Amino acid sequence: MERRKFFRTGSQAVLLGAIGTNLKAGTNTYPGSIPKTSPDSPEILRSYTASDHRKRLESIAFGERMVSNCVRKHLVTSYIPGHAVFALNNPNGEPNDKDDQALARLRDIGIGIIQPWSEWSTPWGKNYLFAKNPDGFRRLVKLAHSHGMKVIPYTSSQFFERTDENFKKAWAWPKSFDLVEADYHLAHCSPASPDWRAYTLHRHLHVLDEYGVDGLYNDLGYLRPGEVPDFYQPSNKRRFTEDEVLAFKEGPTQDGAMSDFLALLYAEVKRRGGIYKLHKEGVDTVHTDLKVYDYLWVGEAAGDLNFVRESTKNYIPYVSPQRLINTSSENESFINAIPYLQFPIIGHGQPGEQGQKYLESFVYWFNLYRPMVEEGTWVWIDITSSDLFQSLLPRNSVVSLFINREVYLVVANYNNKSFDLKTTDNYISMTNPNIKTQNNWEIGGRSLEILKLVSAANG
Repeated sequence: MERRKFFRTGSQAVLLGAIGTNLKAGTNTYPGSIPKTSPDSPEILRSYTASDHRKRLESIAFGERMVSNCVRKHLVTSYIPGHAVFALNNPNGEPNDKDDQALARLRDIGIGIIQPWSEWSTPWGKNYLFAKNPDGFRRLVKLAHSHGMKVIPYTSSQFFERTDENFKKAWAWPKSFDLVEADYHLAHCSPASPDWRAYTLHRHLHVLDEYGVDGLYNDLGYLRPGEVPDFYQPSNKRRFTEDEVLAFKEGPTQDGAMSDFLALLYAEVKRRGGIYKLHKEGVDTVHTDLKVYDYLWVGEAAGDLNFVRESTKNYIPYVSPQRLINTSSENESFINAIPYLQFPIIGHGQPGEQGQKYLESFVYWFNLYRPMVEEGTWVWIDITSSDLFQSLLPRNSVVSLFINREVYLVVANYNNKSFDLKTTDNYISMTNPNIKTQNNWEIGGRSLEILKLVSAANG
């Protein structure tokens, strides 16, 4: 018997004989002794009915039929879009009632990941990546878990305090390249240094094993070797540190030693079931074909949203832009991020610290974004050719399609002037719910429209 035929007829007959019932399309579950799926499992695996799966597949078929070309096509899996930097209320590292209340507010917003900042540990010195208050930090982790949130604390794989007694000059770039602030003097240690690797790699895993956290945030502190420029630094760096083995090719689009270093660390974090978030600097990333992050934080010290968007729009998902304060509207951070499957963070500290207007904008856009990126969603990012429209899109506009059981069409206008757009199919507006079902739209200047498909013209 052919294998496919067996699964179509033979196994069904055995099942019917065993349980004495019929299998009907659209039922939620089938009788049997299958144990309940973990509540942590995504809805698409845990509770989609046959009707849900059918609707998703038919919706995906719509996207495949309508879109001819896009910059990136991505399947959403294991995506937690809501991130918040978290600072304890108590400087001694002991969580209190105010922290509990702050975590509850973040939970109610829908935040899934908190990032305790560097205060949780001595991040750069001789007690490198050891909690200042170990029992207090474990209690914070348990408290966050009780609110359903994951914890990824601050670490750095390349920064180290130059004044520390354990620091070795041979690890790092010359002192002139250090990051110096009022309370620290950080050297940039080389990923190509064997001695630095031996010193640092296992310490990151200690954080995972010792404190019960769910992953790590890496504030990288990486400078490229040779004449390759960095975001903050010019290209006239000295070619080598004292202790380096230059095993890999390095260049503007290839971070050889750093990607090797991070890929090893990333693989071990994933083996433990963890989450890995990376930040290089500014709008930069680590250039590699290897998997080195789950999330990339961008936008630090970058004052122009257009620059951030254009610099990061083609980065591998998932990207978490930093909220920029010099904008004409709090909505700008979200308008520039959502079409590219990005969503800004809340930080630093307790909810509302960035301002009540930003928090209100965050909640508004987050409530629209979360249904669009549920597990199993296919996203056509930055569509360049399609049958979605009966009119042309102007320059500096971007269209993306988010499809699961529902079809969401995202249209961003980065021009100051509005334009008219005629869609092939009928949609309703998620951002302007008072607008009736239609296919004629005015897309305002510096705005984002999220449309939900109602009916397909040829569907």
